Amino acid sequence: MRLFVAINLPEWVSDRIFAGTDRLRALRGIRWGGPAAVHLTLKFLGDVDDDRAREIAAMLGMVAAEHEPFDLRLTSVGGFPSLQRPRVVWLGIEARQELLELQQGLEDALAALGFERETRRYHPHVTLGRVRRGRTIDATELLKLARQTDVAGSWRVRHVDLMRSRLKPTGAEYETVASERLTETGTGE
Repeated sequence: MRLFVAINLPEWVSDRIFAGTDRLRALRGIRWGGPAAVHLTLKFLGDVDDDRAREIAAMLGMVAAEHEPFDLRLTSVGGFPSLQRPRVVWLGIEARQELLELQQGLEDALAALGFERETRRYHPHVTLGRVRRGRTIDATELLKLARQTDVAGSWRVRHVDLMRSRLKPTGAEYETVASERLTETGTGE
């Protein structure tokens, strides 16, 4: 199974993102995801067998129990490596301390299970689309539309999920393998 750990956004937030980026998504040369594909990745794990997936799910429960629910807020449109030459177009998520602590807790627990640590700084975002291979896009128009896109919204995070990704010609499909509730009485240090 191809797995990752994520925060799934409430349906109303995904719908708001989809509606608020309609003009941006009219740009050609980018494969845009739909509302069902919207999530905040905390850690990509790659291909994992069933026994290992159960071990990860158990670890996820322990990490979730150490963190309290918290609020997240959408920010602005950006791109990797940049909006001038993007491979990925994304919508930022405010890097709140609670989110960074949860992500670091997962990183530490997964390292203890033998997963390689991420060397890049964590940059919370929701992927909106990927530039199609071999395509060029109108970067000036992308920058203009990105500045005009305002998708305001905040929500309370109450769960962290172990997700399965299936790659298909039409794009990735996602399935929740395990979901763990953040604990109201967690230490949340």
